[in-house]
Amino acid sequence: HRDLHSFPTRRSSDLPIESLKSRMLKVQKTFQLQPPERQEPGPIRLLVDVDAGIDDAWALFMLLRAHENPAVDLRIEAITTVNGNTPVDNVLVNVTRVLLAARVLGIPVYRGAESAMAVKHINDPPYYGEDGFGDPEPELDPVDPVVSPGHAVDKIIELAREYSGQLTALALGPLTNFALAVNRAPELFADADGAAPAFAWFVILGGSAESYGNVTPTAEFNFFADVEAARVVLERFKCCPMTVVPRETWRRFATSTYSFRVDDLGTMDTPQIRLMNRAEAKHLENNKETWGVPDALAAAVLLEPSRIVTRSETHYCTVELHGELTRGMLVVDREGHFGQPPNVEIVTEVEKELYERMLRTAAGGEYYQP
Repeated sequence: HRDLHSFPTRRSSDLPIESLKSRMLKVQKTFQLQPPERQEPGPIRLLVDVDAGIDDAWALFMLLRAHENPAVDLRIEAITTVNGNTPVDNVLVNVTRVLLAARVLGIPVYRGAESAMAVKHINDPPYYGEDGFGDPEPELDPVDPVVSPGHAVDKIIELAREYSGQLTALALGPLTNFALAVNRAPELFADADGAAPAFAWFVILGGSAESYGNVTPTAEFNFFADVEAARVVLERFKCCPMTVVPRETWRRFATSTYSFRVDDLGTMDTPQIRLMNRAEAKHLENNKETWGVPDALAAAVLLEPSRIVTRSETHYCTVELHGELTRGMLVVDREGHFGQPPNVEIVTEVEKELYERMLRTAAGGEYYQP
């Protein structure tokens, strides 16, 4: 069995195939957390936090296919939104577009944090356009955003209490909503002896474990957009195992060719691809060598952890707040200088061939075979 605290780490070829549910139970035991007793069998309950974003859209399409597949033991309980790629109002519209294209109704969507906790981040120029969906010309048809009553932070706390120990979270944008939840209900997210964990597993897209930044030389966008929130989450979110998918892993192992996007995915006649071809038109016109959507990789890690993740490391990690050149940097204590136990699993290598099959499923193709 895999030991998250061992080093060097495992490769997936050394492991038996295991389900998402059994993977979570093993990880919980490794971190000395006792899985909650279930009154009756049920699906993995998922909370997805997004700053959509074209890349978030691909991740949502992948997760929605799993949500709709009766053979997959996963149910999306809520989608929460946060300022990041674009302001929250645009995020809500973009999430609604994704749900309509996927023809999935009934998942509640919540408005979340409209700015960073302490220092306002100016996303200039916005990578995916002012609207977060590529500013297509002509514009996409207007839609009325689906917004459930209540705030995302309150919903995170509510779900953590309602599904204590059974809730999995996937964070695809800045970590503002989760940090605010920790500040508001710290008892839920602390590592209290004998207490049932609030979450089963927390998967985060963000950071760069090797200073492969895309905003500064050392900082990745999601962490840099709310540095204080990233610090709060990594240091105080102790109630469950935490897995980080950093920028360099996607760049090295999950970047596809332009041809794969245009000639393979782009020729599918599905509602998902009709939407994404419009949203990505300008981006694809200006980038004709490679294509990639890191948020979808984080979704794939959540759905197929034992098959997608071929190598990972587990270390104590935090986030730099004050460095003139290093603010927002994911600090990885590989040599144990801080004297702290490991708190983060860092995904370092992934299986690209399976990931691309999962992207075809996200695009509306046949459901992938592991």
